[in-house]
Amino acid sequence: MIFHRVLLTGAAGNLGSILRRELSPKVKLLRSTDIAPLSGSYENEQCVVADLGDPTVADGLVSGVDAIIHFAGIVKKDVDFADVNRVSIMGMHSLYDAAVRHGVKRVVFASSIHVVGFYEQTDIIDAHALVRPDTYYGLAKAFGENLAQLYWDRHGLETVSIRIGASEAIASNHRQLRSWLSFGDMVRLVEASLTAPRVGHTIAFGTSRNGASFWDDRLARHLGYSPQDSADVFRTEILAKDHIPILTIRLSASRAACGPSSLVVRRLQSADRDFSGHDLGQRGQNDWLYGGHIKLSWLRQFSDAERDRQSPAGK
Repeated sequence: MIFHRVLLTGAAGNLGSILRRELSPKVKLLRSTDIAPLSGSYENEQCVVADLGDPTVADGLVSGVDAIIHFAGIVKKDVDFADVNRVSIMGMHSLYDAAVRHGVKRVVFASSIHVVGFYEQTDIIDAHALVRPDTYYGLAKAFGENLAQLYWDRHGLETVSIRIGASEAIASNHRQLRSWLSFGDMVRLVEASLTAPRVGHTIAFGTSRNGASFWDDRLARHLGYSPQDSADVFRTEILAKDHIPILTIRLSASRAACGPSSLVVRRLQSADRDFSGHDLGQRGQNDWLYGGHIKLSWLRQFSDAERDRQSPAGK
């Protein structure tokens, strides 16, 4: 890594705890901080208990470091906006202000896929797609990404914003076959973010080398991140236990013509196959695999087509 004196926030969290252990031998100073007490200390580690929601603590935390790994924040998805604002928005603003004052060169920011959580599961998007946060949590992460862009454009402070997928010990459901980020690959991605010679403000999608993905990460290839793990090794177990229920949707065909029709929809994208672009208007029980949102416009188009085809005027 090209940075050797690093501040790690959120160090008591699940991912922060792993980063403490893995990064401390590789830097000259790892200053680990969290509002919760940290157990023990590693080689080259300095532990500090601090509340990032308190704007007076940022200068002391940032002093003497040249990079920040910012993993602190409110992680509950159903939290009140006031709590998110105090820690994840105002706290991050204080941290970036202090970073500029103390000459910090780079930040690695733990963003989230919840920044784009309201896209359809059939949409494959890249970092240029408009943000569509699905919670206050996602909204705060979107703010963080925009703050990072502002501080790069105005102050030259670089940031890699990692939109973390499902970072768990193992992949455990259908969605994680596309979104899983192993702990090992999470560490590799953070290290790549601290090693790349120039990043500006880069948005990276944090996933392992899974066979399929919801996201196109080509705009972050300059980081040199090379994932080693894949959710595919869990595919057989997941498909055996995680059955996808059939969802029957009643469409509003003309009763006067021949009564309501029904379409059996299972999923528009399966874990191992992409059904995007198939004609939803095919007659009969279509073998779709349902796994998330279905665009209402498609159902309306199907309904209109069925009504026209089944009515006397449509023959």
